[in-house]
Amino acid sequence: MSKRPLRKSDWMAIIITIVFFQLMCLWCIDVSTSTLIMEQQLKGSIISSTTGVMTNGFFSQNPTLTYHIGLYGLVITSFIGALLLVHLLFTQIDKKSIL
Repeated sequence: MSKRPLRKSDWMAIIITIVFFQLMCLWCIDVSTSTLIMEQQLKGSIISSTTGVMTNGFFSQNPTLTYHIGLYGLVITSFIGALLLVHLLFTQIDKKSIL
């Protein structure tokens, strides 16, 4: 099996996938933060037995768990994006052209 260099379409697919996962992680953080804030606001009210329930979490309905999954995912995808950028920059230095 021979290795061929990645084409522009391959790089575009990789970058779009990374951006998609970053947006998904940011959405997890946003939804879980809203639920956690709602839980804090309800603690002192008449309906203090009500807790915030996240009905549209990707992995769990627990807002704290979803928040941390989003944070970890964002760190990982940012690290992958940085490695990709370093790779592309070194490829440009070696070959005088990125794509």
